[in-house]
Amino acid sequence: MITLEELKCETENIDIDKYMDFVEEVRQDMQFPEWLVDIDKEIVERLIANKTKIWLYSLEEKLICSMMLLPTTKEMLEEHGLIFFEEDVANYGQMFVHPNYTGNHLQLQMLKELDKYSIDQGFKFGLCRVHPDNIYAIDNIEKDGFVLKKRKNLNIGLRDIYLKEYKKD
Repeated sequence: MITLEELKCETENIDIDKYMDFVEEVRQDMQFPEWLVDIDKEIVERLIANKTKIWLYSLEEKLICSMMLLPTTKEMLEEHGLIFFEEDVANYGQMFVHPNYTGNHLQLQMLKELDKYSIDQGFKFGLCRVHPDNIYAIDNIEKDGFVLKKRKNLNIGLRDIYLKEYKKD
């Protein structure tokens, strides 16, 4: 069993080519690659320039898993059919694990890390989207306390929309 704490984490000035190679490596091994949003280098560069944060976790220079937090926009909330102030909602992006490391609960650990980070940033809610057939991600999302709100055909395809209200201590 491996934990996030055992891995090296990069969040600043990430190597986008390395990230894109990792996305492709994970996608190539997936039985259902449509579960991942299809993005290219230009999109990732644009996302980072617009305050998207990406975490890359590695072990001895081998990428193991990654997660992303995207800025929330009024337009995105409207597309999702949600009525919130964008500054209140942490928008969880793509999250994936290298095929050799699935089964270590890394996705659930990453969700919990995003929760902590988002609470520290002052967000009140977490939002994530998942392909309705991705039972593995859905299991982790629900274990982390997210609640299914609706299913919508978004610009990235059919997705279940989950929301979580952060608990106040």
